[in-house]
Amino acid sequence: MRAPSLSLSLIPTLLSLLFATACAGRAAPGSSTPASRQGTAPSFEAAAAIYRSARADGRWYAGECEAATRAFLEVHVHDGEPTALFNAAAIREECGQPDAAIALYERVIAAAPEHAAARNNLARILWRRGETERALTLLRGAPSGALIERTILVVALDDYARRHAPSSFAAAERVIQETLARDGSQTPALESLARLYLERGRSSEPAYLLLAEEVIAYTRRLLAELGRESAELHVITGLVDLARGRQGAALARFDHALQLDAEHAEAHLQSAYLTLGHNDFQRARRHMTAALRHPEVRADAEAWLVMGAILRALGALDEAERAYKRAQRLAPDDPRAHYNLGVLYRARARRSVDAHDSYEGLRHGRVARDHFNRFRELASGSRELQAAADAATVHINAIDDEHTIICEFPRGRPVTNEDELRRQEEAERARLRELERRALEAAAAAERAEARESSGGDRAGS
Repeated sequence: MRAPSLSLSLIPTLLSLLFATACAGRAAPGSSTPASRQGTAPSFEAAAAIYRSARADGRWYAGECEAATRAFLEVHVHDGEPTALFNAAAIREECGQPDAAIALYERVIAAAPEHAAARNNLARILWRRGETERALTLLRGAPSGALIERTILVVALDDYARRHAPSSFAAAERVIQETLARDGSQTPALESLARLYLERGRSSEPAYLLLAEEVIAYTRRLLAELGRESAELHVITGLVDLARGRQGAALARFDHALQLDAEHAEAHLQSAYLTLGHNDFQRARRHMTAALRHPEVRADAEAWLVMGAILRALGALDEAERAYKRAQRLAPDDPRAHYNLGVLYRARARRSVDAHDSYEGLRHGRVARDHFNRFRELASGSRELQAAADAATVHINAIDDEHTIICEFPRGRPVTNEDELRRQEEAERARLRELERRALEAAAAAERAEARESSGGDRAGS
C-alpha cells in the first residue's frame, strides 16, 4: 500500500464564525428547539447554542443536523444575515450532505460575492469531486487573502498530483509563482513549491528532488530569520528523506512536526506507515487514529486499508473488518479490501478450528474464499496485483483442502490408537502450515513487486 504522495488538506469547514457573535452558553440537552417553535424571534446566539448542543459529544444524531441547519436558516430569513446562511451550509457539509451544502454556499455567494469563506468551502467540495477548473475559477473570483491563496495552491497541486501531466505541472508552478510575485516571503507558497518539485522528483524526474531540497533550505533560512518553525516544512523534509531512502530521518522529521502541531494529519499518517513497517503496531495505531480524526483522511480508502492492517496485526479482527469494509465502501472497485478481508476470515477460520469449532471454521473459510475470488475478479488484468492474485489462488486451494479434511475426516477409517491419531493430526497441521507458508510467501512477493514498481518514498503495505 502506498503512502499518499501529497498532503492535500484544505482549510477546514469554517464554523468558527458561529462563536464570533454567539455569547450564549451551551444549550442543555433537549432544549434545542428552533425559535419559530417557541414563538420568539430567531437569534444568532440561540442558533449557535443549538449547534453547540448537537456537537457536544462530537457526533451528529438523527434530527440534530436538521435542527441546527433550520435554526440558522431562520436567522437568515429573519434578518438577511449571510453569516447565518453560511453556517447552515457548513453544517450540511459537516453532516455529509454535499449537494445541500453546495446549494446553500451558492446562495451565500449570490448574496455576498466577496464572501471568501463560502468560496473556499464550495471550492473544496468541487475539488474533492474532481472539478478542479471550476474550483480554481471560483477561488480566483474571490478577494485576495491568505485563506483563498492557500486553497488555490492546494487545488493546483492536487491537479498535478492526480494527473502528472506537464500542463498541470506548469499550471501549478505558475499559480505558485504568481503568489510569490506578490510576496516572495510567503511560507505556504514556498512550501507548495517544494511539494510540487518533490512530487515530480518522485514520479518521473529525480533531479527535481534537488530543487525541492533547495526550496526547503531557502524556506528554513527565511523562517530562522523570523524566529519561527513550520510543522509543514518538517513534513515535506521528511517526505524528501523517504524519497532518498532515509526512513529513520523521515520518522524523526515527522515527530518534530508533531511537536509543533500535534494534529498535523500527514505527519500522523506518514508516521503510521513507517511504524507499521517496523512492526510497532501500537504506535502505528495511535498515529492512524489521530490521522483519521481529519475528514480528508477519513475519506481516503487507503487510510482505512492501513488501519485494517494495523488492527489485524494486533489481533483486533472485528475492528479490522470494519476498517476494511469502510475502505470497500469508499473505493468499491479497489480489490485490495477483498484480499485483506480474505486473509482476515482465514485467520478467523483457523481460530475456530483450533477451538474445535468445525462449523464456524467452515463458515469463515467460505467467506474467505468468496473474498479471494472477488479479489481475483477485480484484479484480473492488473500486472501490479498479479502476484497477489496468485497468492489468493493458493489461499483458495488451501481453504478447499481444509474443508475436505474437516468434512471427510469423520468418514475415514476409525483410528483407535491415540498416538497414531495425534501423529495424523500433527501431519495434517504441518501440511496446512506449509500451504499457509506458501500463501504468505506469495503475498510477500506481491508486496515486494509493488515496492519495486513504486517510486521514491512509496512503500508496499497490506
